[in-house]
Amino acid sequence: MSVKKLVNFLLILFVIVLFIILAILIDILTFPSRPIMTTTVAIAPTTTTTIRETTTTTTTTTRPVIIHKSYCKNNKCWLYEGESLDVVEDDIEYLVTLKGVVDDDTAVIDVDGESEMFNQGEDRRVKGLGIYLMEVFYLPKEGQVSFVQIQLY
Repeated sequence: MSVKKLVNFLLILFVIVLFIILAILIDILTFPSRPIMTTTVAIAPTTTTTIRETTTTTTTTTRPVIIHKSYCKNNKCWLYEGESLDVVEDDIEYLVTLKGVVDDDTAVIDVDGESEMFNQGEDRRVKGLGIYLMEVFYLPKEGQVSFVQIQLY
């Protein structure tokens, strides 16, 4: 094999490896994961009030304010089995918990002790809080934690 062919082969191999590394990085960065820190998301003008004696935020509209330990953006939240998030809507506090994922499209979501079974794509109000089950990620193997994406309204 000539030097020119060897250089071309190594260059093509380098480009292929580079694309594989890029694809892995994109997959890692876009996969929902547990956050490193807790944040507060407010989606409306705020006024001062004490909520669970740790945060001072309420809203003047009916859109929920999420005070959580999960990843949320624009009222869309990722919840892992057993994980909870605190939600305040119209000065009413709710504790939303993912009790479990039953199968590929069914999950049990609890709002302040009232558990409801949701199918993927279904939305309804539980204790006055609107929940839409966007996606279900069922991981059947032992030791894996299933998760869902919900939207609050």
